[in-house]
Amino acid sequence: MMSTSDYVINILSILPVPQVLVPIIFSDMRGYRSRYRRKFLNAVVLLQYGPRLLRIYRLWKIVNETIVKKNKIPTKVSSTNEVNAESNKLNKKGFIAMKAGLNLLLYLVASNVLGAFWYFVSIQRETTCWQLACKNDIECSKTSPSFNCADGFGNYTFLNDSCSVETPKTTLFDFGIFQEARQSGILASKDFFQKTMYCFWWGLRNLSSLGQNLETSSDYWENCFTVLISIFGLLLFLFFIGNLQVYMQWETSEEMKELSVHKTSKEGGEEISKQTSKERNEISKEHDEISKLLGVISKEHDEISKLLEVISKEHDEISKLLKIRPLPPVAPK
Repeated sequence: MMSTSDYVINILSILPVPQVLVPIIFSDMRGYRSRYRRKFLNAVVLLQYGPRLLRIYRLWKIVNETIVKKNKIPTKVSSTNEVNAESNKLNKKGFIAMKAGLNLLLYLVASNVLGAFWYFVSIQRETTCWQLACKNDIECSKTSPSFNCADGFGNYTFLNDSCSVETPKTTLFDFGIFQEARQSGILASKDFFQKTMYCFWWGLRNLSSLGQNLETSSDYWENCFTVLISIFGLLLFLFFIGNLQVYMQWETSEEMKELSVHKTSKEGGEEISKQTSKERNEISKEHDEISKLLGVISKEHDEISKLLEVISKEHDEISKLLKIRPLPPVAPK
């Protein structure tokens, strides 16, 4: 069951606060003080990512606890143990694959968020440069024009010199890492897909390189943004390496188990082979002894047969002698 805090976090994470504030704040770009309202919008956008990250963490925690509890179910029957062991093995491998997929998803989401924020701040830096240029221009500061396209027309040619895209005047305003957005033309482009892909690529590129190629200005918040890119990229990289190490350790342990089982079965097979060979030799020796004994018995059988023949002949002769009648006794003279 979801608690009250879960409902509050879900509601705060899906509220379209930036979408409501953007038309209100950007509808009036008159005056230099409007930049403070845009900074407030920046704070609102950043703060809304707090409940979103907390929501992702809670979902991750639920999935993690569910899989861990499933893997800790005890079993009693041996056959059931084997089945559960195999299912746990698959769950473990699937769990590690899911963590790797989540790491990749977090990396892509972070790249998209950083690219979108870079584009958003680039527009603000552009309008800030316009307001500074207008403040330094005598005619513009007198008329106090609006830079909103729907408010009419005015002479804004001085912006081409003060906020030039090709050769910006860093003495008046230094765009720093946001100069690339102006030079690429995505701020003036109406192709939403082109803007999205370019900003995503910018975020992915600098997040992967930990912001090493970024040349910042002296602006405080711009430097905070680049520091955030470096730290966040480093944390995601360490998180990815940690999970990769866990996966490699798991694969190594599985290979060691397989090698241990193979070694045990091999040693058992060698022992059985030795025992079988020993028994085969003993049987061969017994067979030879039996063959010799049979040879002796065969010789004795031949001798007995010959003896029986002699006895039979003697018996026949005795029988013949018994059949002879004795002579009558001779009287003495």
